[in-house]
Amino acid sequence: MKGHSRRNRMIQRFCLSLLCILLSLGLVHPAFAAPPPVPTVTTGAETITISNYVSGATLKVYKADGGSPVWQEANVITSTKTISLLPYVNSYYVTQTVSGEESTNTPFFNPSLRTPIATAGIRAIDVTNVSGNTTVELHRVSNGSLVSTTVSNQGGGVYRFENVIPDSSLYYVVQTYSGQTSTNTPFLTSKLNTPIATGGAEYVDVTNVDTDIGAVISLYKSDGTLAFNSSTNQGNGTLRLQMSRQVLVTMLTRP
Repeated sequence: MKGHSRRNRMIQRFCLSLLCILLSLGLVHPAFAAPPPVPTVTTGAETITISNYVSGATLKVYKADGGSPVWQEANVITSTKTISLLPYVNSYYVTQTVSGEESTNTPFFNPSLRTPIATAGIRAIDVTNVSGNTTVELHRVSNGSLVSTTVSNQGGGVYRFENVIPDSSLYYVVQTYSGQTSTNTPFLTSKLNTPIATGGAEYVDVTNVDTDIGAVISLYKSDGTLAFNSSTNQGNGTLRLQMSRQVLVTMLTRP
């Protein structure tokens, strides 16, 4: 009996020593009695911030309809983790994994889209503050109709709607992705070219006029009153305001 007891104690000591060695080598990990707690997710504009996880956890973001993680990072030791994430039509969830145990998923969530920034240009509208992966849309304010989704990449995060005819009913811009639409920009319209006027003998020649979209020119006095608005096309993009001597005398003598 004593021999068996001594042998059992020796076996126990050996097993305990072996376990300590394996633990020190990282070959064995203590198991949680239950899965780790559910993390917290705060959504933003094309971002999410994850918090309330165990230091050193592996964080994973999944699409709510299944599949492999769309993002993951191991051994996260910061108190929060913020990542860029575009919306998904069926939402997302997050888990944390500690010592091989994965938590229950967070409630489903979806980030929003950033509101674009639109700037009027010469027969163009430039758009910034958008993701290159979204669809940028130009709409009319009057009826909400879609004008264009075709933009040219100007570099530096600038996307341009070209050949936008100035319209007093105005335009607005949104970006869309995966069934979500951003808040629209403030209303705006594009600009016309600034005419270039050259004086002649009893006439003024004007170039750089948007005649292809029906723009007309008018001559104004320095006080802002209309002086003349009848022109003839001289070809080569030149319009002429031909004035009689009587018109010239009237312009020069009247205040």
